[in-house]
Amino acid sequence: LIQLGGLIEKSGLMDEFDIEPGDDLQKDLEKKDHVFALLGALLETKSMLHNEEFHKDLLMQKGAKAFQEDKKNERENEEELD
Repeated sequence: LIQLGGLIEKSGLMDEFDIEPGDDLQKDLEKKDHVFALLGALLETKSMLHNEEFHKDLLMQKGAKAFQEDKKNERENEEELD
C-alpha cells in the first residue's frame, strides 16, 4: 500500500485534492471531503475502464511517459548538484 501512495503522489493527485504527505486522513475531519473526492476519482476511473471509455493501454503509455519524465528530471537535478 505504501507503493500505491507513492504512485498517487507521483501522479499529482494529492496536489489536486489538497492532500499533503503526513496528513492523517482517518482522523483529520477537515480532509474528509478531499479524501471522498479522491476516492470518487479513483472509482470513476475504474468505472471508465469497465465501460471501455478508455483502455488500459492508453493509461500504461501515459504512466510510462510520466516515469520517464520523472527519471529525466532526477538525472538533471543530480547533474545540477554536481
